Amino acid sequence: MAEDTEDQAALAELLAWLHARNVAYGDLSGRNVLWRADPTPGVFLLDCDGCSIDGSWPACEAVDTPGWAIPEGTRKPTIPADCFRFALFVLRSLGTSFQEREPAELENRLDSGTLELLRQSLNPKPSSRPPLSSWASHLRSASVRIAPDDWRAEVVEVRGEEVRVSLSMKDLVAAAVDFSSAGDRAQRSAT
Repeated sequence: MAEDTEDQAALAELLAWLHARNVAYGDLSGRNVLWRADPTPGVFLLDCDGCSIDGSWPACEAVDTPGWAIPEGTRKPTIPADCFRFALFVLRSLGTSFQEREPAELENRLDSGTLELLRQSLNPKPSSRPPLSSWASHLRSASVRIAPDDWRAEVVEVRGEEVRVSLSMKDLVAAAVDFSSAGDRAQRSAT
């Protein structure tokens, strides 16, 4: 489990670094984060054409990944929106659903500090969300506890060539998934 909080901390640190330079990433979702395990662990953000610098509109039209919309309803990338989406990322990577928006199911698995950060970060009021540097510090601390649970790897949705898969971060780092063949198998089993 430690690998998961380390990966989340690395993502929080990367976003906090951008935020310290007044850059909002924008379209944070499970689809736009790439993890590298070897030779040196790392985290990379994909689809960066929608970044906002100093509060400006991005050069390209901002597009939100379905299911990752922010409560304030704007599509303009903002630092508070990144904080909200990071909390969704943590919630969904530790929970049982990639559609989850409430931390209730994790109450028995997470320490109180992590639950409080989740609740604050998912606050509909943008000014109430803590900075990602708080997440990074918290996730790197020894106080973070995640109780063991069965990790999942299941096909969530098949749409044409697109396959949405629910995997833990540990699965994402450790396994290569052939999405096209998984989609073919899922379509065959559905018929």
